[in-house]
Amino acid sequence: MLQKTCLGLCLLLLAASAEAAAPPVAVSLYMETFCPGCQQLFSKQIYPTWAKLNSTGILAVDIVPYGNAKEKQQGNKWVFTCQHGTKECVGNQIETCAIKLLGRPTLWLPYLHCIEGQLANGSRDIMQVAKDCAENAQPRINFDDISRCSLSDQGNQWQHEMALRTEALNPPHKYVPWVTVNGVHTVNIQYEVENDLLNLVCKTYSGPKPKECTAFDVAASSRCPRNKTDN
Repeated sequence: MLQKTCLGLCLLLLAASAEAAAPPVAVSLYMETFCPGCQQLFSKQIYPTWAKLNSTGILAVDIVPYGNAKEKQQGNKWVFTCQHGTKECVGNQIETCAIKLLGRPTLWLPYLHCIEGQLANGSRDIMQVAKDCAENAQPRINFDDISRCSLSDQGNQWQHEMALRTEALNPPHKYVPWVTVNGVHTVNIQYEVENDLLNLVCKTYSGPKPKECTAFDVAASSRCPRNKTDN
């Protein structure tokens, strides 16, 4: 009897362990720094949902700063043309370098959130915004490293990688922000992300739902269409 009881408990524990080991929901945001719709989605859906669920382990957020940009190779470097001008190319490069150099989302996501929030509030000097956000970050971020990266060959290559990821989307993106969930984009997924990402993550996660999976007020987001001449 004792052996049967122990066996039953072991099976229950194994089942619970397997259930708890469900992979996090992977949300990837393809964006560009000066797109109002990207700023809005970041501040109203992506960041607050990540902040609420970060301790639960059920959500993994990935940001790809490139959007509707174009690239062409000149010698050993890539030259980028961005929808909202040179300032956006600089912003994309700064955010790409931050993601790569800082490594952990707990460092770069709040940093990008600060940058996008300042831009949404009307700031236009991307370098000053990025510097201020780095100096006010907790823990403080070394902006000199990010600035140097943004002008380096390594930073240029990292930005090219963001371009490749964006252009490899299937289906191709028609606007930004463009979102995939577990690698998939559909009209319905985009709509749910823009209107209630928390609910989408909670219902998509295959493991036991954490207590954080409760509704909170959200606002719908807007988009920056891709130029009709873009492929």
